[in-house]
Amino acid sequence: MKTNSEPFGASQIQEKKLLEELTEKDFAKQQLLEFQRILSAENSDFYDVLAYIAFQAGIIERAIRADRAKLHIDNYNLKQQEFLNFVLSQYVKEGGRRTG
Repeated sequence: MKTNSEPFGASQIQEKKLLEELTEKDFAKQQLLEFQRILSAENSDFYDVLAYIAFQAGIIERAIRADRAKLHIDNYNLKQQEFLNFVLSQYVKEGGRRTG
């Protein structure tokens, strides 16, 4: 099984675009939630679920994706690091609820 190694930000942008396109084609968010449940991927983004369905790509949990992003945080000053850590923690905690 391939691993989906999309960077944190790229995944968010691609997921939003995919959701918009799927909505235009009457593919409901509820269907994606059901796919997440079936695949035990509730802690992953819709993008990862769709990539798994389409390409058998690995499903990455938000916590793992956030941990990978944290490897680059030390490139920022302390105040920026605190903010980025907060954003990443919210992403892990609320990721599945951010799209309407």
